[in-house]
Parts: sequence; structure tokens; C-alpha cells
Amino acid sequence: MSGIVKTNGNGGVVSFTSPDLFDQNHAASLTTHNDVNSILVVLNMPIQPQPQSPSLERLWRCSQHRICADGGANRLYQYNKEYIPDRIRGDLDSLNEEVRAYYEGHNVSVEQDPCQDTNDLDKALQICCGVQATTNTEQGASTTGAATTTTSRPPRIYVYGAFGGRFDQEMASFAALYKWAPRFDWQMYLYSEETCAFLLPADRPCEIRLAFYDGKEPDQPTDDAEMMERLSVGEGPTCGLVPLACRCDSITTTGLKWDLDGTTAMEFGGLVSTSNRVMNDVVTVTTSHPVIFTAELQRCKTP
Repeated sequence: MSGIVKTNGNGGVVSFTSPDLFDQNHAASLTTHNDVNSILVVLNMPIQPQPQSPSLERLWRCSQHRICADGGANRLYQYNKEYIPDRIRGDLDSLNEEVRAYYEGHNVSVEQDPCQDTNDLDKALQICCGVQATTNTEQGASTTGAATTTTSRPPRIYVYGAFGGRFDQEMASFAALYKWAPRFDWQMYLYSEETCAFLLPADRPCEIRLAFYDGKEPDQPTDDAEMMERLSVGEGPTCGLVPLACRCDSITTTGLKWDLDGTTAMEFGGLVSTSNRVMNDVVTVTTSHPVIFTAELQRCKTP
């Protein structure tokens, strides 16, 4: 999933939206955010062989910058040699020499950070902080032309390969989410082929739009192969709200099958909202403490 912060400041609404937002009322309508930089970080996790990785395909297509975290370069190389990342970063203890030589031959920057107090995901995210999305806003016109101002905001971060391996590595991905998401205005998303997850901030109204693939064909037939590829995977409808780091004293939601009304705390050993279901186009959440929102990834079942 991807997202944009609607308004700046501590009280602004935080909006989370799928990378490919499919308008189910208009099969040809897809929303993109070309004015915002998106960065894909590929971790050292197995990638299902083509054409069975629709999640990676859509994230690659929707990203302006691609970074492999150390051995993630090996995985990408095995998956599709034509996919050339912009950078490879890590302590490089996992990077194969053949893979390194191949990417360096394609002008990929290979950067070693030997620090053992940070993992390879942290090392990749450190350089993401230097990438700013710039948008130009027209302020007016004069005889010399239109005047513009330039504003910058953090990029959106997609992390592919965050789940599906060792449990401690999955927990490291969540630890990175809690550490880094605030630095990217909460626009950091963890992905595997089955799951996506992101962190909802405390005391900020959140809006979540899951334009998911629900297993049905588009209302109108299409011969657009690229569109059908985009429609072959999407987030939801099964979802969850998980108070991973601490107890959440109060959480209120709308748009779910089992909404929460703010009267019951969530914590491990008590209430945790798993196997919930998105019912509306927009899910709203207001929470007293940061919580993880998870959604399954649906994919087209080919005959």
C-alpha cells in the first residue's frame, strides 16, 4: 500500500492508499501518485518465480527508486536479471560476487556499511531519508511567467520480503517499522506475497483505502494485458489491528465488519482484532497508541 499525508502538522489526517487503486466502478481507472517519490527496498527473502510474484511486480512498477538490501540483490538477480536496482547497500556479507559484478556492470551503486549495530534494512532506510519528493505548486502568474514554490516531503517506502522467513527476521521488520515510519510521515509499508502491514500513528485520524482485488473479474471486459496484471493482486478484504509494541487504551474504527468503539483496550492477553474484514471503501481509525494494520493480499486464481 502507499499513502499520502493530507495535511501537515500533528493534527492532520493520514491517508493510506493502495499503489494501484482500482476503481471498481470504472475498470479502466487506476490512481497513481507520480508527484511523490516512492522507494522500493528488496530484502533477502525468496521471490516466487515469474509470473507468480504480482506483489513485487506492482511495487517495482510503482516505485521511482529501487534499493536492494545486501542479499536482496541475489534474490532479484535470480528472479529477473532485467530488473536493475539503483543501489545495493548492506554489510555485503550475503552478496554473491557474480551478482555484484553483474550489477556493477550495469552502473549500480554498491555500498558497504560494516556497522553491526544496524541490520541491512536499517542501512537501506538510512539512504532513503535523503530522497525527497518535490512538487511544484503554481502560485500565480506575472508578465515573466508563473511563479512557483517548491515543497518537499519524505518519500513513501515499500519494503518487499518483510514476512515469510524466520520469526526473528519478521520481528526485525516490525521493529524497523516502529523506528522509521515516523521519519517518513508514516508512509512505510511492509510486503510479502501474502500480507501487507503498516503502522497507524497515535492521536491522528487515519483513513485507509483498500481497493482490493476480490476474486471477481472487472465489470467490463478489457483486452489491456497491463491492466489485468495490475488487477491480479490487491489488499484485503481480510485485515487486522494489532497492538504490537504496547497496550492500546482506546481505538475507534468505522468501515470494518467488527468495528471497535473505543471502550475496550487492545493488548496481548486481551483483545486483538484479527480476521476482521473491510466492508466500506474507506476505513477510519483513531487510536490512543500506535497499532499495526495488516491486510491480506488477494491474487487472481489462474485456471
